[in-house]
Amino acid sequence: MNEQDDEHRNMIEALHEIAGNIRTLARDIEGGRTEPVERFDYLNNATYEALLSPLIEADLADAEDCDRPPTEALRARINPLLAGTDTTIDALYADARTGRMFVLRNAWNEMKAHPQYPEHASGTYDSLHYSLKFLGIEPRSPEMYALLETDEAEFKKLDKEYALSSVYEEIQDNHALMSLTLGRLALEHAHEGEAGEQRIADEFQSRVHKGLRIVLEDIDAIKARSGVQNFEIMFYVNTRFQMAGLPLQDGPALIQ
Repeated sequence: MNEQDDEHRNMIEALHEIAGNIRTLARDIEGGRTEPVERFDYLNNATYEALLSPLIEADLADAEDCDRPPTEALRARINPLLAGTDTTIDALYADARTGRMFVLRNAWNEMKAHPQYPEHASGTYDSLHYSLKFLGIEPRSPEMYALLETDEAEFKKLDKEYALSSVYEEIQDNHALMSLTLGRLALEHAHEGEAGEQRIADEFQSRVHKGLRIVLEDIDAIKARSGVQNFEIMFYVNTRFQMAGLPLQDGPALIQ
């Protein structure tokens, strides 16, 4: 058996395994499951996107297929690969929607349970909004309010809190990463004298600029999704850092 055959076999095995995970989760939910799913395991092993990822790599599906119902072209390519699993791509898409609806409701319940200064907010916030996108439900629409049993005022308040907390986590993680990076660079060049100090400064500056670009791109995405303004972000981020005893000296400059 050649390498290409091995890759094809591995792809089909992965397809069947994730298909089984999607079906099992859907049946558990329909059977009355209330325990939330573990986010990392769910994203990697039980979502429609995870199902299609190896197929996209093999040019058997398009990236756009992850966010839409199965097309005729996708059915023709994928259903033969599902032989022996007693399911189809359409059935798996329906089961994946069951899973996403469950994740959506659990994310919203988590937001209601921790309305102020939540921990690990970005995971919950992403789960809520990506689930809405996958399900084709417009944020802040009457359909969404009815589904989540909420209203505009409550949703706007919690959505803003989790958006701001997600920005804070992004900046906090980058702040911690830069501190670790500076420490590692100092160790690497500790015995190089003045030349080493210059290398530390140059490399650290490069890492800082690269990190900030990524952070600002993520912040822009959160702003577009939530409508939060720069002044709200600056106030919130500096408040959180002060509460943690880690004042962010360059907070306003970073956001600006």
